[in-house]
Amino acid sequence: MPEPQRAIASLHDRRAERHKHACLIAARDYIERGWALLPIAPGGKVPYNLLLPTSSTGERSWIPFKHRRATMAEVEAWYDLEPRLNLGIICGEASGGLVVVDYDRPPRD
Repeated sequence: MPEPQRAIASLHDRRAERHKHACLIAARDYIERGWALLPIAPGGKVPYNLLLPTSSTGERSWIPFKHRRATMAEVEAWYDLEPRLNLGIICGEASGGLVVVDYDRPPRD
């Protein structure tokens, strides 16, 4: 691999590791608060299907995490497989009644 490409690849690897480290710190805090977590696709807002539990029918779903919170060991394993993941928090009863309010202000003219 030419030197510029090697440098760019190294930069991407370092960014991914920093992201992973920050997310694992946040995950530990969220788990200690009793919040239910799920893996979110890198750069997206949807669950990362490849890391979701498989149902008895063979389908992957995030629903089991409503009934059983992911452990820190599971979250660490997610990030070992894909360090660019994001974290999702399941609101409501799964996270002790957590409510999130998302307020978007209209743009100024």
